[in-house]
Amino acid sequence: MQSPQLPIELCERIIDCSRHTVRFGDAAVDYATLRACTLVCSAWLPRARHNLILSVAVKSTRSLRDLAAGAARCAWIRPRELQLTLPLRLSRTRTGTRAAGSGSGSRSGERPRDSDTSEVRVQHAHDDDDDDANISLVHPAVAPVLHAVSTLTLVRSEWLFPPRYIALFGAQLRDSLRELRLHNVFFVAGRDVVQLLWSFPGLRVLDCFCAIVKFGDVATARLPPRPGDVPVPCSSLGSLKTAAHPPAHSS
Repeated sequence: MQSPQLPIELCERIIDCSRHTVRFGDAAVDYATLRACTLVCSAWLPRARHNLILSVAVKSTRSLRDLAAGAARCAWIRPRELQLTLPLRLSRTRTGTRAAGSGSGSRSGERPRDSDTSEVRVQHAHDDDDDDANISLVHPAVAPVLHAVSTLTLVRSEWLFPPRYIALFGAQLRDSLRELRLHNVFFVAGRDVVQLLWSFPGLRVLDCFCAIVKFGDVATARLPPRPGDVPVPCSSLGSLKTAAHPPAHSS
């Protein structure tokens, strides 16, 4: 069927109702209904497809790789809300240094300098033997996925990235990100929190639930100088929420 038999307003309401449903007392997306809406007719396809990919949760690097591959093939795959749940370890590849244990002189557990780090890969524990599953959040293939994201949620993550990585990650989101949520996020130093917030001058909402800093104090971290014509970081922030414990989620 090429055209709907119902008024366009009613069609849009039917599609949007599947985007905001309640399941077990919590807000949810009825993906099965949205997929069915894409098959009703060609007129239903764009709006149903937009709602289908509007909010995306990424729980592994394999999922991130697949999402990036889809974004490369389809221009409409541009999520607006992205949740990253990364119970991962970090794999750093260095240039100009020998492998660990070969006399490089680096101490165990030492955080590598930014100049020594050529690539930072987020690697899932179950993907150790699959090199194709490894993809960096600052990989060029991921840029289309992050380009339109206005709400970013980091859940159960360890932020162990060097300053250069934070700058590259922020550059992909600085023009679109308006809302940042940190739920059980571990930071090594206060300067990492400051630099992360510095990357998003248009941030309007910041929710922090158990954002832990191991070393240093955020209050004493100095912001880098910047030209006067650039907006003050977080100057547009209109909502700030902090809590010692994240909100309970139903299992």
